[in-house]
Amino acid sequence: MEHTPTAPTIATDNEPLVLVVDIPAGATTDEAARLWNGPFAGGYYLNAVVPWPGVGARAFLRRQAKPAAKPPKPDPADVPLATREARAVQFIRENREMPVSQLVAALKALRFVRGTQWVTTKRREIIQAEMRARAAAQ
Repeated sequence: MEHTPTAPTIATDNEPLVLVVDIPAGATTDEAARLWNGPFAGGYYLNAVVPWPGVGARAFLRRQAKPAAKPPKPDPADVPLATREARAVQFIRENREMPVSQLVAALKALRFVRGTQWVTTKRREIIQAEMRARAAAQ
């Protein structure tokens, strides 16, 4: 008694989202288990088994969701240190009113790990340079 699962009309990525497996009325427990468990290798799980007139039972199997592929993030080690440091200084310049602890956390989120002393020194240098530029302009 060989049976192949039938695919419903809902489909994604050329693979059906739901498989319907008919379990004949006279099927033994082993035959029913074999029919239910067959599609598991393809990433399906048993959703429901419903008594079905004229067939015996109908098993509905859903495909497991596949995580979306994310593009790989560039490794900070691939970018030269001077370039990464210049980006960090620019970030500090644009956000100099932020508290130092928040700047450190924001830089860490940008994958540029530096301590509070480094951030404090760079922020002080930026502010002093701006003060000298204003004084020279007057």
